[in-house]
Amino acid sequence: METNTIMVFLKYQDRESWCGMELLTHRGSIVFAAKKISQMQGKIREPRWDEFIVSEFQTREKFDNVLYNLAKENDIKYYRIVFIDPYSREKTRSFAKPTSLTYTDKTIVILNFLKYHKKTIDASGEKSVGKDAYKKYGRDFIKILEEVGGRLEYGGKIKSTVVEVNQPFDFTDFTFVRYPSMEKLMEMNRGMKWQTAAKNRTAGLNDTTVIRVKPYEEFL
Repeated sequence: METNTIMVFLKYQDRESWCGMELLTHRGSIVFAAKKISQMQGKIREPRWDEFIVSEFQTREKFDNVLYNLAKENDIKYYRIVFIDPYSREKTRSFAKPTSLTYTDKTIVILNFLKYHKKTIDASGEKSVGKDAYKKYGRDFIKILEEVGGRLEYGGKIKSTVVEVNQPFDFTDFTFVRYPSMEKLMEMNRGMKWQTAAKNRTAGLNDTTVIRVKPYEEFL
């Protein structure tokens, strides 16, 4: 049986009504949930979302039921729903080595939404497919990330957008990267190792949106 996995961005009518978790757990299970959402990078400005949730449904019927209830919910101002195809847990573990670092209330997660160039010139000057150039960056990035105590938590393919608001969401891949703090993220970005590796990131990406979120405590 194929699991239906979705990303949901929610904007509420007011900050007193947080109904997304309740609606999505009624028929499915929550994989990840976060608040305090702010965009760090992206050509098109995202709405000021209040909540971000990843949820799994064992059947399409259960998802359709939740979609119906979301559409009726008066406390939600607008929302976005995107179907995703996550990496297997085994594949994610192959990217990220176990870490003994304790996460605290400073922990943040960076959501990266990716769209690649079809053709590009990578950092070594060679002709390349955009995704291949980004993979070169990714191999270096994982090592640098571990040095600052971070971890690739989740990732995969974006399959389709079910509900959209304001602008098209036409990315093809996504990753969730966890950092011990904003300070550690900035430390990494200032370092020469990351700046050198990031040349392949720039070469590979046609577009990206980078969003910072604060995970709810149960997902840290």
